[in-house]
Amino acid sequence: MNQYGHPDGAGPREGRLIRFEWGNYEQPTTVELKFTPHTEQVTFVEATETGFQGSGDDTVRWVNDTVGGFTTALCAMKALLEHDIELNAVPDHHPSAEGWDQE
Repeated sequence: MNQYGHPDGAGPREGRLIRFEWGNYEQPTTVELKFTPHTEQVTFVEATETGFQGSGDDTVRWVNDTVGGFTTALCAMKALLEHDIELNAVPDHHPSAEGWDQE
């Protein structure tokens, strides 16, 4: 069994990635999450986002917001996968966002 509780060979693999469209759907960006194992117990996750449009100031605001958002989401996923702890980091960060169940 590996660190994810799956038979050896399951879980992140070198060069594997998740790609999706994100953000303002009038001007979407493309996000890639690339997984690179470093050891049996460590996987590096690299997030890149491309396709920004607008002025330099608009791009800086967008990048600042998405870096914080993806950092929060990746930390929450790490806590869940490695420690079985649900942080609720995303709903706690945006408690008034539509679609989130408020308990």
